[in-house]
Amino acid sequence: MVLGRTLQDNGIQGYKGLLVVPVFYHVDPSDVRNQTGSFQQAFAEHEKNRIDKVQKWRHALTQAGNLSGFHMKKDEHEPTIIEEIAQDVLKKLNRMSASDCEAKQLLLKLFMMRPFPSLKVTTSWQMFREESEKLGAVTSLRDQLLSNILEEKNLHISTPRIESTFIKDRLRHKRVLVVLDDVSEVEQLESLAVNHDHFGPGSRIIVTSRDKQVLRNGVVDALYEVHELNDDNSLQLFSLYAFKQNHPVDDFKDLSNRVLQYARGVPLALKVLGSALYQRSREH
Repeated sequence: MVLGRTLQDNGIQGYKGLLVVPVFYHVDPSDVRNQTGSFQQAFAEHEKNRIDKVQKWRHALTQAGNLSGFHMKKDEHEPTIIEEIAQDVLKKLNRMSASDCEAKQLLLKLFMMRPFPSLKVTTSWQMFREESEKLGAVTSLRDQLLSNILEEKNLHISTPRIESTFIKDRLRHKRVLVVLDDVSEVEQLESLAVNHDHFGPGSRIIVTSRDKQVLRNGVVDALYEVHELNDDNSLQLFSLYAFKQNHPVDDFKDLSNRVLQYARGVPLALKVLGSALYQRSREH
């Protein structure tokens, strides 16, 4: 499991700037690290056809195996281990800045909704609104999603709904996490024709929207409202990106406050603006 949060000098174990909590589910960490056991035969087969990719896979698994995490064995009581993992994640999240409080709560809500281990696919469209507004784009996005989940290249479904019994049966055996970001209309969800009934138990579909009514009409199971940051947290977040410290430089306090008024507590806006203004002159 990887929690995406850029690390500062907070002493939390990380990989490429991310907070990483490995969960070795029914697999020995040493087998992951050294590609032994069941991994050995699998890699031997892959090396026959995918020599260019195998080395990258080996490197990634070695790095993952070297990280300290949780080893969930087959004969252990899973709810107990899951509780330990949740508490460990909570402690790590509490060491992050206050600007991530919304992400902390949402991650923990998702994490405690069992079953969580062994998700088959993680698929996310960060620019869903822009892509979906193109002619025929929603259907294309749906086909792309199903191609990723079913591991079948160039999958194309000619009908507005998923009619194939064969495809439906295959999807019901997949446990997935799907994120649809910035959905603006209910029709987009309907055209996408993807809901949790299509996938296996434990699957999660997360939909974000600026319009709460879209989510209500889209028949979601639960609503979670993300609140804007207060002034103190907004200033801290902006300063981390614009000045690489928790507060603005003295000569830029007035301009920083104008940025806060413009961003209106939206974390992404504060990060983007802060990054764009890093080491810029006052005139700029």
